[in-house]
Amino acid sequence: EQNEAAALLIADPLGAGLNADFKDATGKALTSPGQLQLAGMVYRATPGAGPAALAECGEHRCVRLLSKVKNGPWIDTRSLVIDLSARKVARLTG
Repeated sequence: EQNEAAALLIADPLGAGLNADFKDATGKALTSPGQLQLAGMVYRATPGAGPAALAECGEHRCVRLLSKVKNGPWIDTRSLVIDLSARKVARLTG
């Protein structure tokens, strides 16, 4: 699931920061989840809180990723949630 979530994030416009930070750290383009060390956390929506795009998280399988360049720095992706069921990425607000 972490690799699938990372692949969705890499391909999504909201993953632009991840892609740019990876390139800054390595000088190479981020093209696959295998270039990252990943940890995932389940995300469940709280009714009335968070963006509407994530309201179904809990029924849908959603994850937040912690991303690290292999043998390199962490890249902050904590504000992004990947809905594996809907195959969409959304940003947490606040």
